[in-house]
Amino acid sequence: MWYRGRVHLAPAVIPAHATVTGAIDTPGDVTLEGRLEGELRAGGAVTVAANATCMASVFARSLVIYGELIGNAVCTETIRVAAGARAVGDLRAPDVEVDSASEVDGRVDLLPPEPRSPELTRLEASRRGPALPKPRTIPRAPRPVGRVRIGTKRKP
Repeated sequence: MWYRGRVHLAPAVIPAHATVTGAIDTPGDVTLEGRLEGELRAGGAVTVAANATCMASVFARSLVIYGELIGNAVCTETIRVAAGARAVGDLRAPDVEVDSASEVDGRVDLLPPEPRSPELTRLEASRRGPALPKPRTIPRAPRPVGRVRIGTKRKP
């Protein structure tokens, strides 16, 4: 049986009291409740829970920080640093929201939004080939020669 449509992946969860060292690359969402050291690449949303520590570079669609992020984060949509969260490193996204009760030590860069792919349009094709006659062109009227003055009076 084939499934036609969008496949929804369950979010990857790194549980509390677990430590992951290395690189994580996933097409879906990631929820970090434990500790991560390395690099995290996600095609979806990344959530750093309240008691979690992420010592990694994060590349994702969106990022929400409730705990602690030590490293740079680059997102294609949004980054949100919630109240009580701590971020040490550069945050880069088109939309960055930092709560006043949070701590950010690093640069916050607003990126231009990602360009959307243009929609496909249908073009009308003309039927021409060796068997079809060339379309006739309508001849243009000849251009006037010399000066043409409209609405001006000549002085005698």
